[in-house]
Amino acid sequence: METDFHLEFVKLVSKKQIRSPELRRRAKTFPGRKIDHRYLVRRNAKEVGFLWYLAFPGNKYLKVHEMYLLKEFRGRGIGLHLIRHAERLATHHKYEGLILAAVPLDPKIDTEWLIAWYKKHGFLESDPERHIFHKSFAARYS
Repeated sequence: METDFHLEFVKLVSKKQIRSPELRRRAKTFPGRKIDHRYLVRRNAKEVGFLWYLAFPGNKYLKVHEMYLLKEFRGRGIGLHLIRHAERLATHHKYEGLILAAVPLDPKIDTEWLIAWYKKHGFLESDPERHIFHKSFAARYS
């Protein structure tokens, strides 16, 4: 377990660790592949979201497969802290950056708003048709 911004990142090994039905649905299947890394995110002991990333050996970029916050915790800066956590993981494991798809997992979230959010936080569009974005850390290693 790791604490960040009063957030706990709990490594998931089973859906039984998750109380929220909505987050349990997001968690999909277990145990998954060795490249799958799923975290339940808690704030003040309450489940607030889910972070799933893929660590492909030999790839330059760590892939954020899914980042999801429960509705009642959106708009509080928690999403930014999830991205920052993923950035630290990528840097720690010597990836050159992050890659992700800016596709809303909630139909109430506007795609253009989400794209603007990622751009605001330093992501560049790699594939406009599929809304693929990346953020490079190459300067951190030079």
